[in-house]
Amino acid sequence: MFTAEILQDWNPAPLRAALTEADYTRTQMEKAGIYRPGEPAAREELANRLLPEDSPLLTACRLFDHGVPVTRQAAQELFGPAFDGLLTIGLLEA
Repeated sequence: MFTAEILQDWNPAPLRAALTEADYTRTQMEKAGIYRPGEPAAREELANRLLPEDSPLLTACRLFDHGVPVTRQAAQELFGPAFDGLLTIGLLEA
């Protein structure tokens, strides 16, 4: 659970930068052919079929769109230096 105490010193900019670098934006997801508003199952199937397994965009989709676990290595590659902070605030679980 996020609390004011946990979040007071957290800077969301590295998370935003990591997701933007991974092309996890509506525009980029539309370009990749995987954006389907209101259809999480369709997005998951498309992402798994159209994106390479090692794609940071696929990792971001699995975490935030599909709610499925990813490997620690995949998450570390996606978030880079922001990874430990995301564990600390509880956005990610080990």
